[in-house]
Amino acid sequence: MLIDIAFKNLWQRRLRTILTILGIVVAVQLYLSIGSIMRWYDEDLQGRLLAFGGKVYVQRLVSGDLISEDFPSSSSSIDTEMAQELLGGEGVDPQTSSLALFVTVERSLRPFSPPLVIAVGIQPGHEGAFLGTFAVSDGAAVLRGERDVILGRDAALHYGSREGEMATVGETIVIAGETFTVIGLLEPTPTLFASAVLLPLETAQRVFDRQGTVSAVILTAREVGGVAAMRTWVETTYPALSVTGQEELAQNVEEMYANMRLFFNAINTTIILVAIVVIMIVMVVAVMERRREIGTLRAIGARKRVILGMIVTESLIISLIGVILALPASIGMNQLAWGSFYPSEILLEWLRSFGIAIAIGVLASLLPALQAMRVDPLESLRYE
Repeated sequence: MLIDIAFKNLWQRRLRTILTILGIVVAVQLYLSIGSIMRWYDEDLQGRLLAFGGKVYVQRLVSGDLISEDFPSSSSSIDTEMAQELLGGEGVDPQTSSLALFVTVERSLRPFSPPLVIAVGIQPGHEGAFLGTFAVSDGAAVLRGERDVILGRDAALHYGSREGEMATVGETIVIAGETFTVIGLLEPTPTLFASAVLLPLETAQRVFDRQGTVSAVILTAREVGGVAAMRTWVETTYPALSVTGQEELAQNVEEMYANMRLFFNAINTTIILVAIVVIMIVMVVAVMERRREIGTLRAIGARKRVILGMIVTESLIISLIGVILALPASIGMNQLAWGSFYPSEILLEWLRSFGIAIAIGVLASLLPALQAMRVDPLESLRYE
């Protein structure tokens, strides 16, 4: 009964109703997009931490650098001679460790993200020191020639011969003015690895004019549980160097993400408040226009709870229709803008948004419902 009346009242003012629903669609679409971004960052963080398990990165961070902002650090510089000494250190497995050079080739447009393309110079045969358990999905996994490169998915898209297409195995690409041959493509990985271009260390040092230095030494413990002893040896022997393990990375990145979440949560809170205000304004205006109708209903015996239910139902219908229509809009916008976000991620956020939509509808209806319940039944009789 109340639903039928609510739909009838909304249809009588359909232009206003449609415009209000469109406003809710835009608000919910933005809410879903931000939720998807936050979810993507969380999953990416977990993937990165998993890859760093059992390893420590030894770097020389310049003053003011933060691990969360510049990791792995492209500004770090360690003499190759000292780096070789680290590989022979106490508890270090030299076969699964490596010297590494990190050079940012293309910066990302996304906030709080690693570079779009980062060149990773690695010792041939030691690619696993950087990649961990991530594997090559196509081509070779070992850099054999001095101009061989292995690309992550984002890097492959960047160097694809056509926009939207990835570079393929056997294709030649240009980095810093020199040509290289793609010998392998990585499986889907977190952003740091997806943006990587792996090339032989000596080639990277020559191409980027970093002869005699590396950015980091990636150390893997010879024995399970030997990470603590290994890093203690490094910190004691080389106090000027910075040692970063899985725990420090998790703590520092989490601090950075906490600020990001605070920012995004502030945006989402603003979106919800705007949606409430928009529906509230529309419903208040609707109640003012229907004072005679409401007064007549009260005069013929309609109770206050009926009037309350009518206003709340109309507000909920507007809110819920807006949420339903926001799903296809969000999928389309996220695919267009980000490409790497998939409908399944948005769907989870969309299902959660129904509870928020109900809260928005109820809160937005409180003031107009109170206004409607206070209409004097005698007021309608004055106009008859």
